[in-house]
Amino acid sequence: MRNLKNQYSKSLREEIVHVYLTGDNSYEELSKQYGVPVCHIRTWVCRYRKKKFYVSLQPEPIKSEDMARKKTLSPVDENEVLKRRIKELEERLRFSELQNLALNTMIDIAEEQGIDIRKKSGAKQ
Repeated sequence: MRNLKNQYSKSLREEIVHVYLTGDNSYEELSKQYGVPVCHIRTWVCRYRKKKFYVSLQPEPIKSEDMARKKTLSPVDENEVLKRRIKELEERLRFSELQNLALNTMIDIAEEQGIDIRKKSGAKQ
């Protein structure tokens, strides 16, 4: 089996994963667009999701050139940008909900074993 990391550049892999996660493109569409097998793209997205263990709450910095481009976007392009942003935010929300569920499950298991973690009402500080 070939090493996928060395076959395609890191920047290309990151670009494809980013386009998949923030856009409406399927694996098949990206495969045709970039000339990369679907199985590679699926593997990269899975690896990214496994490694991505935090959600940044800081907005991405806006470059001055991006601001200039936004002024010239047509309404159709602006709608596409908004759709991608909504999809990205929905993905972040889904991840945060899963993270919250995992943490609450860990707390429940710890408390079943006699480790008090949650603050009880009326507890002294």
